Amino acid sequence: MLRTDQKIYYASCRFGTSILLNMVQVASFWIYDKHFQLDPLLNGFGNGFGKLVIALSGFAFGYISDIMPPTRYGRRKIFMAIGAPGLALSFFMLFLPHLFIPLNAHLIVFAWLLLWNSAFNFFYGFLLTPYQAWMPEITAPEERVPLSGYQNTFNLLASIIGFGFSFFLAGYLTETGGITGPGGKFILIAVIIFSLIEVLGFLPTILFIKEPQIQPVQRDLLSEIKVVLWNKNYFIWLLAEGVASIGIILVTTLALNYIQDVLGFTSTLQFVIFGACLFGGVMVAFPIWGKIAAIIGKRRALIIGFIWFTATLPLSVIVGKVPGIPYDHQGYLYGLTLAFGLASYYIFRYAIVADIAAHDELQTNEARAGMYTGFDSIPLNFLQFLGIVLAGVLKNTKQVTLGFLGTYSGLALLGPVCAFFILLSIPIIYLGDFDPFMQKAQVKTVENVSN
Repeated sequence: MLRTDQKIYYASCRFGTSILLNMVQVASFWIYDKHFQLDPLLNGFGNGFGKLVIALSGFAFGYISDIMPPTRYGRRKIFMAIGAPGLALSFFMLFLPHLFIPLNAHLIVFAWLLLWNSAFNFFYGFLLTPYQAWMPEITAPEERVPLSGYQNTFNLLASIIGFGFSFFLAGYLTETGGITGPGGKFILIAVIIFSLIEVLGFLPTILFIKEPQIQPVQRDLLSEIKVVLWNKNYFIWLLAEGVASIGIILVTTLALNYIQDVLGFTSTLQFVIFGACLFGGVMVAFPIWGKIAAIIGKRRALIIGFIWFTATLPLSVIVGKVPGIPYDHQGYLYGLTLAFGLASYYIFRYAIVADIAAHDELQTNEARAGMYTGFDSIPLNFLQFLGIVLAGVLKNTKQVTLGFLGTYSGLALLGPVCAFFILLSIPIIYLGDFDPFMQKAQVKTVENVSN
């Protein structure tokens, strides 16, 4: 059992980590494109390669921390003690190459991006998977839902700061003349602060929560992988989520480039308002999708959300060009419409895997939530790697002529390209059963009415 202060210590670890992750996902490609002048194709590969690293590190270190023999300090703390400083250092180096290397040598900039983006993703998996796997070992079952609530609160605050700061940074650097102007000192101070938050955030947990001495459970890894892959609904979800994630990672990677290069945003205020529309719209849509899923189930609700997303994404080719409406207002409205569909993915993805794992446990009497959660990251991140590489291709594409539809830049076609992958995932989702417990509840309701 954990005291209230210990629960806050544990949950607050997500705060700094989530700030760093949001900034890397939203701002890394943009800053290497606009201010470090890296070729878009190299930029896409350098940022995307980190997804391959995290696909392996998250799964590997979750498994390693499970089978490690116990020490006087436990099995999990060592990963936090090493991982938090490692994540902070790699974040610092990733965003400040101009302090260490010449920016006019593209291959050196590319090597720097490849090294430190890979290091960031390596330490993210090294740190977060053992940290999250620690929860059932230090808590009683009745504590886990409230503790998850604490974590979600810190995650939300971190997302607001990390996501919002990324959009603010883009506008501020654009207004102040780039990384060599006043914006350079500003980003240095900000990166130092966020890095310190990451390291200091884990100290109370390491110092004040005692890790129980637990003997590791030995399981055959290949057998466990075979079990989860033979789960039909899990396999369908892996495929559907992976295909959709290509489109979703394209949106998050190129959002800043799109609103600057296509919509023509130049002021900090414009960037911040667009970010607020996108992020705020997602948060407002969460409870709406929750209520819809309670009535018709997660599968149908997600299909509806993806249909909405598919229909609104292609509007990227006309946003800012509709006469009579200010171009920036068109951009804000576009961000809001995208947010409603995007929210359906974020609210259901973890719940679907959790239900599949819980249903498997009921059928087999064996807990494999860690395996289901950890293995999910492998195909997901491999396909996200392809999505980020494709982001580099789109950014590098100057003009595409589509017959009578006209000529567009690659960034203007961001919406239609993303929509293709979202649309492709819809029939795959339709094949799965992602609401096993809802169906049982409906059967019980019918039985009660009959009786």
